[in-house]
Amino acid sequence: MAETQDLRKTIDTFMERHRCYIVDFVCGRKERNKGLWTYDSDRIGELDARVAEFLRELRLPSSPKDPGSPSLLFHDLTVLKSDSLTQSLTNVFRLREGKHMLLVNVSGSGKTRIVLEGLSRNWGFYFICQDDGTSIGSQDLPIAMQHRLKNHPLFKEILPEDPSSSDVLKDQLAYNCDIANRIFAEVLLARLVVFEQFLDSMKLDMEKPENRDCGISTYRERWLTLQARPGLLECDDDIFASLVEAMHLESQSLQTLKSEVSRVRDSILKKLAVYDTSRFFLVIDEAQVAATTFPHAFRSAEQNLKGGVGRKDRPVLRQIIHGWTELLKVSATKTCASYVITGTGVSLLDITEAVASSTGKKSGFATAYLTGAFDSAEDQRAYIEKYIPEVILNSEIGKILAERMWFWFRGRQALFYMMCYRQLTLLPLTLLNIFIKHYADFTPMDCSESVLSRQNRFPLLHRDIEHSMDVFPLDFGTLEKAHRLRKKVVEIAYESFISSYYQGSLGTDEKQLVNLGFARYAAKSLQASIDERLIIIACVVWANKGDIECDTLYQYLCDELPKSIPVSDSANGFEHYLAYYFALVFREYTALNVVFDFLDHNAPLRNRSAKLVALHRTIWDGVTGYDEGVTQILGDEPISQCVGNLGRAHNKMKESDFMRWLRFKHREAFFFPKRSATGDLIFVLKLSRTNEEPASYIWVSVQAKLHTGNPRADGNLYLSNDVLHHAIKTITPRRFFVNKDAPDIPLPRVSQLNLMGDRDYASSSDGEDDHAMEDDDDHDDQDRPDERNEVLGAMWKLPRRADENTAGRFSCLRVVASWPAIVEFSELEAKYNKDGTQNKRRIVWSDPDKNDGHPLAVLNRRTFVDHTSNLSPSNFLTAYEDDRKTEAFMRGVTAEDQIYESQEVAKSKELKGRAARSSKTSPASRKKATRTVEKVKKVSEARKGKALVKVDNGNAPQLVRRSKRLERRGAKVGDVEMLDSDIRDHEMDSS
Repeated sequence: MAETQDLRKTIDTFMERHRCYIVDFVCGRKERNKGLWTYDSDRIGELDARVAEFLRELRLPSSPKDPGSPSLLFHDLTVLKSDSLTQSLTNVFRLREGKHMLLVNVSGSGKTRIVLEGLSRNWGFYFICQDDGTSIGSQDLPIAMQHRLKNHPLFKEILPEDPSSSDVLKDQLAYNCDIANRIFAEVLLARLVVFEQFLDSMKLDMEKPENRDCGISTYRERWLTLQARPGLLECDDDIFASLVEAMHLESQSLQTLKSEVSRVRDSILKKLAVYDTSRFFLVIDEAQVAATTFPHAFRSAEQNLKGGVGRKDRPVLRQIIHGWTELLKVSATKTCASYVITGTGVSLLDITEAVASSTGKKSGFATAYLTGAFDSAEDQRAYIEKYIPEVILNSEIGKILAERMWFWFRGRQALFYMMCYRQLTLLPLTLLNIFIKHYADFTPMDCSESVLSRQNRFPLLHRDIEHSMDVFPLDFGTLEKAHRLRKKVVEIAYESFISSYYQGSLGTDEKQLVNLGFARYAAKSLQASIDERLIIIACVVWANKGDIECDTLYQYLCDELPKSIPVSDSANGFEHYLAYYFALVFREYTALNVVFDFLDHNAPLRNRSAKLVALHRTIWDGVTGYDEGVTQILGDEPISQCVGNLGRAHNKMKESDFMRWLRFKHREAFFFPKRSATGDLIFVLKLSRTNEEPASYIWVSVQAKLHTGNPRADGNLYLSNDVLHHAIKTITPRRFFVNKDAPDIPLPRVSQLNLMGDRDYASSSDGEDDHAMEDDDDHDDQDRPDERNEVLGAMWKLPRRADENTAGRFSCLRVVASWPAIVEFSELEAKYNKDGTQNKRRIVWSDPDKNDGHPLAVLNRRTFVDHTSNLSPSNFLTAYEDDRKTEAFMRGVTAEDQIYESQEVAKSKELKGRAARSSKTSPASRKKATRTVEKVKKVSEARKGKALVKVDNGNAPQLVRRSKRLERRGAKVGDVEMLDSDIRDHEMDSS
């Protein structure tokens, strides 16, 4: 009893000194300019008069850490509204008894803002476990954990492990729990005491005539402000921590603290009942700190301590929740508070068990991931409008700024907030570049110098100032020490950087990667992912610095290459390798005849130089323009400049992605279309200016063929003619979306192309169109002329495209990129007899391009090898070719042959089915169908009947084919002539 009276006396004495200041705070006296940010012209510079007035009317709070900087974290709580925010608040703040919430997501995703929004709408307590850099919240709980508990003489951070000393274990666990319960009871009691005084002062203030129209929400916001920014109270920097310190000096027993908590708790509940409130929320922010502090100092309640059997270690977070739940119980099984715990690596099992072991029943702890982060560019822009003057936001610079902020910062609200208020004082686009360089160590190249130079028209800043950054860069220290985790992150980053698409999951690493800040929970997803451009590129830059044990991007692409197969439904390793190579070789103007070998040696394009660009459409003063973004691939040197991800792959979940890329709505340099649409990759090159020709752009459509080919007596591998013919068809514009065996479809007229080129694919929440082109992989073998015409319309609208005499009707260079098989253009030419007449038995190849004039080329093999030979692994392409040669000459029949044969068998089965169906008609029909089936079977068997005969002058086998017999069996004339030609070539080589 005496101890209780002493405790009350200590509390009363403390509160007597602070009561009048609390009354002033509750009433809002001296509040008008308290904690508000004011623009310091001496520190930053003079502003345009319109902007200065706009900032004064905003009344932004100042940062607790730096009063000279504004803080958007506290501004206009309860005022901002969006569907995502409303949904998040509904999911997180549930008042039903027994319903608690664990709010999980990556650091910087907006968890603190969402709990502040919730507490501005609901009564509750706000605790932090550490200062996350915002300097908000009382230090009462961090001091209790890190100082009082840790430094207590009887507290042990690690419980005894010896199974023979179960009594010692029991005693030490009891000591630890008792010490922790007393220390954290003081923290809760101090918060309750100040809250009770706040409610008393609020009641008196609301009874004043002038305040009868003042809503309860105003006082709730003031209570939240006092907890989040205790330094605003004039008499004390932190009233809560100071009261805890005063009580701790008296060394109260746990029972005394429990008694006083119960008295104050019941008093508060009676006062809240007047406002139809019977419960309140208890928020613990940044709980991952408590979840990893003293992890072996406590135990779960249900486990057997004897001999250490089944023991489950628990961190200090478990003991905080367990102790507070005991103190807030209003009956044996009910509490008066609902928990909202935020963090990045908190165990749901631990906190559920902590509450259940106190109340005696399994309490509902749910997990939420939505934090109110912006799910669409429209929502983000609506938020920006509040903080950037209309005169700025509606300017062209403002529009580019909003677009770039969405492009780089979606999902990271903390970074977005910082950028917002920094835009109030600095050159916006330049600052964004500096910010990304500081945070992720690369320079974004998605904004051209010409656009940056136009910021002089931006009325915000009249003199340069020193750029300071408050945010810490990404911490890769943990990844450097964790080999398996590092490998996982780098693999995801590389795949996403190349194709903007990663199909795998994080698996058991999900929680740890969220905790480290690399992964996040996106809207409408229960699985975390690494999907933010800023994080992806930061990981790629870090992994390619060469100072850690990590595969470089080139090493990764080389490792992926052997996994490729000749027939694939999606982008394969060779396509990605080629994108890397083209980015490397075209990083600056390079002669096209050095990179490619042209079919027509007189092609005008052959003598031009070009470089890779990633065009992006912009509108400046009502005029459409195009930025030329660049991603610098410098081989073994670190990547320092990026326009965004290097490539974008077809994704059936995102319709019209290809069309948006063709219309330069995306920023990636390469696109990997769906199978059977066009070539395997497509990109844009900028042709340099010459004395006769201005600078211009061309499309490049590439068919990637990672083929072994056919071995010949000269010791090389050659791409077969049928594979080459098909490859050329796929990269020919008029054959886009047309089945390889289908006849030509007429091209649309110029007027139709112009209409199709003008069609716009509006941006939705994810930057995609919801209708647009049909995307059905089940119909890849069907002709789709409408989709082809859409693509040709977009190609026709390429700005400043090369003229038709240089690059053909649609300004497109067609490229067959084959490795290791050699492409022989001579095989496409007509063959002549000795008397000069054309060999009629050999089919003359006709270009599917007709008269469209699109140049045709293959990779220059020497340049392909030379530009990559010094990269690590060195001489990779040569080694890969040697391995394929060894396999081919040992087997004689290549993997491509086997695949071709399997396709013939499939055709045979199809014809058998037709024969069976037609057998119902007449004996003549059955006989005809049977002959057709046998004919196909004989051709297939003839292809398999290649005999390998050793020759005396080398190890290369000779492919002996009986062309006359093949012809009698029904082989095509072209096949017979190709076989005859192979035999003649080998006979000449042998002689």
